Amino acid sequence: KVNWFSNPLYSHAGGYKFRMNVYINGCGAGKGSHLSVFFCLMRGENDDNLTWPFRGTITVSLLNQLWPERHHRKSIVFDDESPNISGRVQEVERESGFGHQTFISHSELTHREEQKCCFLQNNHLYFRIDNIDIQPGDFRNWTTSEASSVQDTLQRPWLGVPLTYQPPYIIKLTQHMEKRMTNADWYSEPFYSHYRGYKMCLNILPGGHGTFKGTHVSVYIYLMKGENDAKLNWPFRGTVVVSLLNQLQNDNHHTQKIVFSEATPIKSSGRVTKANRAKSGRG
Repeated sequence: KVNWFSNPLYSHAGGYKFRMNVYINGCGAGKGSHLSVFFCLMRGENDDNLTWPFRGTITVSLLNQLWPERHHRKSIVFDDESPNISGRVQEVERESGFGHQTFISHSELTHREEQKCCFLQNNHLYFRIDNIDIQPGDFRNWTTSEASSVQDTLQRPWLGVPLTYQPPYIIKLTQHMEKRMTNADWYSEPFYSHYRGYKMCLNILPGGHGTFKGTHVSVYIYLMKGENDAKLNWPFRGTVVVSLLNQLQNDNHHTQKIVFSEATPIKSSGRVTKANRAKSGRG
């Protein structure tokens, strides 16, 4: 029995610590016939600031090395019906895992030309963590009225939908031509980099700004004063990827990266303490 553990990984910056656990020859119902895949919570340096027990969904894919659209994907849901392995890890390095004993059969791993599948190639398997959606415990017991009262602030549908702080966010700009003609300075509602992360907003000038006034649409990201700021690292360092969506096709969007680096002025990347948002945006 080969029991393999990945290197530690995190749900998000400042988040839950995990390891992926793979039984090559399977275990339980999959012993001898399947690959078994589990995720194990670990004792982490952020645990004091997190909500326990962990509640969320981890989506993992075994990559098809011949045909990128035919990966083998499954989700592992940590909810109120999960075994008692989602609590905070204190006495040991990691908890027992939770996942799928029959993640994929051994017969499906090898090359199948008719289905354009080959998960095992050159004696290697590649796993990809596609997404980790967190359902924050702080909001689990809210009433409908309490949830509705913060719906606009959180920028997420609430009723019946687990709250997530993971991009992508869809931001709709209305009356573009009117704003362009008047050179209006428009700001989106706030959003977050991740759960308990940096608070920011999008600033759009449809009529352009600076040397591009009258010829381009200008876009900036503004950091905002947020409730998580005391536990975050400053100045902010990272890349925000913004796409203007092509409304005729699901691809060919216009994408730009906004980078907050060491060269970014502190007035754009530093912690906002006096005003509601930073003095200057980055874009």
